[in-house]
Amino acid sequence: MNVSPRSWHIFFVAMALVVSSVAQGAQSAPASRLRVAPVPGWVARHDAPRLADAALKSHSGASYWLLVDYQYDLGSRSRYVHIAIRILNQQGVQAFSEFSLDHDPSYQTLLLHSLRVRRGDRVIDKLGVDPIETTQRESSAERFLYDGTLTSSAHLSDIRAGDVIDYEYTITGAHPAYPDRMFNECPLEFPLPLELFLLRVRVPDGRKVEFSHRNTDLEPAISRAGGVTIYDWKRERTQPRVLDNNLPPWYSPYASVRFTDFAGWRDVAAWAVPLFQVSPDERKRLRKLAEESLRFDDDPAAITAAIRFVQDEVRYLALVQGMSAYRPHAPSRVWSQRYGDCKDKALLLSTLLNELGVEAYP
Repeated sequence: MNVSPRSWHIFFVAMALVVSSVAQGAQSAPASRLRVAPVPGWVARHDAPRLADAALKSHSGASYWLLVDYQYDLGSRSRYVHIAIRILNQQGVQAFSEFSLDHDPSYQTLLLHSLRVRRGDRVIDKLGVDPIETTQRESSAERFLYDGTLTSSAHLSDIRAGDVIDYEYTITGAHPAYPDRMFNECPLEFPLPLELFLLRVRVPDGRKVEFSHRNTDLEPAISRAGGVTIYDWKRERTQPRVLDNNLPPWYSPYASVRFTDFAGWRDVAAWAVPLFQVSPDERKRLRKLAEESLRFDDDPAAITAAIRFVQDEVRYLALVQGMSAYRPHAPSRVWSQRYGDCKDKALLLSTLLNELGVEAYP
């Protein structure tokens, strides 16, 4: 399978979104626009490896990833990222001259620390040179899914083959659905060649975190400093893992590490079940609305009618910014507006079935 340079870039942006969704942050008002700020003091900074041109002559791709550095601080609940990409040819120039970062302004703050181009021994600071614009793209709109994500992007000027694009940023933000909990899966390999991969997780004393590894036996180095336990993973000269086009979309063969402070599925259920509770007053409101269209009696046809209504009359539309990503809207609201996402429709149907005397759960 051929993997384009652009698809590699999208892979890393997507992974950044996945991991940012679980990097919980301090309880402060999030910024809706990107801000420039110094690197946080808890970060262990690493320079991107420098490779001679001769070392890359045999590489046939459009780019070579020199550094991917993910660092999590569970005390301040932030995630720092440092990425450096060597551009090898004009195809790479085309693919990587657009710089972009995403965040959810309803609960995340995005801080950009640096945006540089290294050309030989010269370092070109691009902050303040190429304007960074923040827009709401809604990349999943064609699937009727709107999450409010903002994209901060810049069209980098004067990018040439041989340049290294190097940038650092931090995302901070506690998702309102789980402000005191954390879960994450971080990849340890990618569909591209990578010179140096680093992953660091800082766990403050008093916080219990479980780690598990998938498709790898790589173990972290563990150290302590100032009341914090530090877990470090390191991989050098990682070869790309190219996937078969026929793999099902739910399966990932990539090596990864997972970490969470949920003790198990019982703990997850204890967190999630309250999000789907329907009060007696809400049940009354829904029944009053539904009685105009449905019969609430012992006829099995009433069950079919309820299923048909939710399936056919309530169109799919997902508005999943912030808390709405996890908590369904009130069934009476979904009934009245005639749209909702998966969990909205599931809770509406199960509540209708409960009113019909059927034991049902979302």
